[in-house]
Amino acid sequence: MIRPQSNTEQRAVVGTKVRTRDDLVPENKEYQRKAWAKRKPGMIGEIVKHSNSHGLCFEVLHNNGSSGWYEPDEVDVLRQCPECLVLYGDDHPDDDCRTGTVEAVMGS
Repeated sequence: MIRPQSNTEQRAVVGTKVRTRDDLVPENKEYQRKAWAKRKPGMIGEIVKHSNSHGLCFEVLHNNGSSGWYEPDEVDVLRQCPECLVLYGDDHPDDDCRTGTVEAVMGS
């Protein structure tokens, strides 16, 4: 059976801004302990590498300078608003930004 690509797999390339999910999967035997310890929930960062040796995964350089490897369903792709420059996932925070207001109206 072929697994359909997730939204992250379709949109994530090197340089893509992402946020790591708060609900990371529990420790996995395929990861080395040192690598597992570097994974951080809720971090914003950028994809700097990808690997497919044990299934697709991404190395994310976190905003604090650390990095960790994540599976596609453990990161959310972020967009940056051209007007207010905020990074956001699916929904723009509607904080007096014209772009956010337009998206909120069009989405309803």
